[in-house]
Amino acid sequence: MTEILDSKPWYKQLWPWIIISLPASAVIAGLTTLFIAIENQDSLVKDDWYKDGKAINRRVEYDNNAFALGLKAEIKVDDISGDLNLSISHTDPSFSFPEKLYIELTHPTLAERDQRLTLTKTQSPRYHGNLQQTLTGKRHITLSNKGLAQETENNTAPELIWRLKGTAVFPLDEPLLLGQ
Repeated sequence: MTEILDSKPWYKQLWPWIIISLPASAVIAGLTTLFIAIENQDSLVKDDWYKDGKAINRRVEYDNNAFALGLKAEIKVDDISGDLNLSISHTDPSFSFPEKLYIELTHPTLAERDQRLTLTKTQSPRYHGNLQQTLTGKRHITLSNKGLAQETENNTAPELIWRLKGTAVFPLDEPLLLGQ
């Protein structure tokens, strides 16, 4: 019996290419994953998390102040015009309505979707502001009588600082209530 030898060189054979293709595809998939990870990095919502952690006790005091004043807020958002209307109520007779309120609408994961608005008083319990972009999805909401920049500048302000917090999914079907 005579042996028939295959005289083709190795690179013209099928099996070596199948064996080489397995590790080569793993290398290509790894490089593709690396490229995707570098191009689509997740953003940090808060870069100054350490400073925020140190200020937690002070901010809990702001929540307690709002509770002591009996503050409640009702927020209405017009999705077409971008108008944000807010009505605030209280139970403390010494409460005076500030000229401006500050609201933060923070996206849980994407910092570029956060919005910070200054609301101006239109009538005594009512405030108005305009959204920079349409709100969709979940947002953490913080309403305060002092903005973040003012809070860090004036640590010993004689004025009572308060805040109301909540979470909502936009667009809203009905007015959003913050407070007790």
